[in-house]
Amino acid sequence: MTTYENLVREICGRIREVRKSRGLTIQAVADRCGMKRSNLSRIEAAKNNVTLKTLCSICEALEIDVHDLFIPRPIKK
Repeated sequence: MTTYENLVREICGRIREVRKSRGLTIQAVADRCGMKRSNLSRIEAAKNNVTLKTLCSICEALEIDVHDLFIPRPIKK
């Protein structure tokens, strides 16, 4: 697995981790982002490539800074 693939998996896994820690469903976050649930599900599973714009939208919906996906820190609840 390449460094890129590992990074994508880590970022996508972090999105899922934060979402679950907030007690949010995929549908709830997708609604906040204005996207389909299936798209967010594929992003979390690292099956879809995500644009920076979409990544920022997801972070806004999760109320986190985009840096939190790259540098894991304790999640504020």
